[in-house]
Amino acid sequence: FSTAVVRGNVKLRTSDDLLVTCNEGTFNDKTGMLDVPGPVKFTRGRMTGTGTGATYDRNRDVLWLLADAHITVTADEKGGGALQANAGTAGLARADHYVRLSKTAHVVADNRTIDADDLTATLTPDDQKVQQMQLRGNSRIVGTGPGAQSMSAKDIDLTYGPDGRTLQLAKLMEQSSVQLPADGGARKITARMIDMTMTPDGSAVT
Repeated sequence: FSTAVVRGNVKLRTSDDLLVTCNEGTFNDKTGMLDVPGPVKFTRGRMTGTGTGATYDRNRDVLWLLADAHITVTADEKGGGALQANAGTAGLARADHYVRLSKTAHVVADNRTIDADDLTATLTPDDQKVQQMQLRGNSRIVGTGPGAQSMSAKDIDLTYGPDGRTLQLAKLMEQSSVQLPADGGARKITARMIDMTMTPDGSAVT
């Protein structure tokens, strides 16, 4: 038989330690697709995710949470890099090293909150750090704490440093606005498009 239905404490573990657990799943050996109708959880390294309904494409090595997606990344050995993310759907493409959050993405990480209709984060080859982030639709980043920066635009592209947390480049497209800390109060810049290059520590615009 090319199709198998499995029920009760179902676990799928890949060769590089992605673990998917659920109560019920249907696997089609011809297509390499696992379909999960109910609650599902996955873990790999510091990343854990939950949702309702999922698909796993064995051939493309892509896992999708189909509803109520929630992803948690615990802090690294230096105590940084923790993250909480929610979205309508979430995809983890491990062969291509990216995570996509769709249908109202909301991310809280490292003294900033990120919101967009759709968010794609490109990861390092070990999937442990963010290299780039693309925000599409109603994009907004709000910083907290001293020296915080905030920005909003229709679309925003971000490039991070080697630590995966320090912002190095930001490109804002359409209805762009940036609020920067300054002596005596915040300074606001608005334009159709804004390109920003940051200092190596990400604390100021150069």
